[in-house]
Amino acid sequence: MGTYRAVKVVYRNHFSEDRPYEREFDGIKKFEPISRSHDGFVNVLQVGRNDQAGYFYYVMELADDSSEIRDPQSANRNWDAYVPKTLRSELNQRCRLPVAECVKIGLALTSALEHLHRAGLVHRDIKPSNVIFVDGLCKLADIGLVTAADEQCSFVGTEGYVAPEGPGGGQADIFALGKVLYEIFTGLPAAKYPDLPREWGGAPDREAQEFNEVVNRACNANVKWRYKTAEEMRSDLELLRCNKSVLRLRRLERTDRWLRWGLAGAAATLLLGGLIFGFLFFKSRAAEQYRRRELREIRISRTVRPRAGWFTDNWSRLERPPPFEWTRKSWNKRPPCSPAWTRAP
Repeated sequence: MGTYRAVKVVYRNHFSEDRPYEREFDGIKKFEPISRSHDGFVNVLQVGRNDQAGYFYYVMELADDSSEIRDPQSANRNWDAYVPKTLRSELNQRCRLPVAECVKIGLALTSALEHLHRAGLVHRDIKPSNVIFVDGLCKLADIGLVTAADEQCSFVGTEGYVAPEGPGGGQADIFALGKVLYEIFTGLPAAKYPDLPREWGGAPDREAQEFNEVVNRACNANVKWRYKTAEEMRSDLELLRCNKSVLRLRRLERTDRWLRWGLAGAAATLLLGGLIFGFLFFKSRAAEQYRRRELREIRISRTVRPRAGWFTDNWSRLERPPPFEWTRKSWNKRPPCSPAWTRAP
């Protein structure tokens, strides 16, 4: 039809076993229906398989040429010298990209990831060579490792872009994208993260600081402090596109978090203090009531002849006569104790 397309052929004999071969084919089948639903995906136009010849293939839209000629369908192009335009080829030619361009690329890729994750799929191999340009738009390509987010699989991906917890989750894709943005932003290899270019002298300009804040959160080794979703990451990039400060937002978030922790701590302290005070107050009141009750019983025991069954819990006290019954002469000569004593005249 006179239209140029890209075709990838995957041969079975390039794999040591069937499982990774079949997994890649299944990933293509799952990705094909949604590949044309978002501008951030390379469009998969056809998928085919030939088991007798031992291969499967898929047809995709063609990436731009990395040369200065922008029309990929030009009949005068030297197709023997064609090199697809990817983020890797851009880095090789330009060393690193301006912050504004990095923000634009980040917005396109986070939007694509958000759409992919909502479909229940993960990419698992995001890196500069797998981001291509089609008609000037950057798109996620080389979707051979796309799989269901809940599928258990072997360790795959590219060294330097694999999250510490391993591939297979949405936050692992975010980690890999953060490494990609780090490379195009600094011009340094992903393995150099979190180093910054020496010429910056450790003090990049404000735009670079703001973008670096997004990169650092995306590449955080602790999943707890990493972006939870691609949507969160895209929101921060939108702030940068609108010339808003992500660093200021982080400070406000930290202040809000400290205030909430402080208020929670103060409330807990007041509650604990109230419980302790209440416990001591009621304990003191109970002790006072117990003391008064004992005094009342002792007074009654001194004035009234005890009857059978009275003060059964206080016989030990009742066996001892009141002090005023003792005389000086009989101080050292205590009479036999009896529960039936009477008051001395």
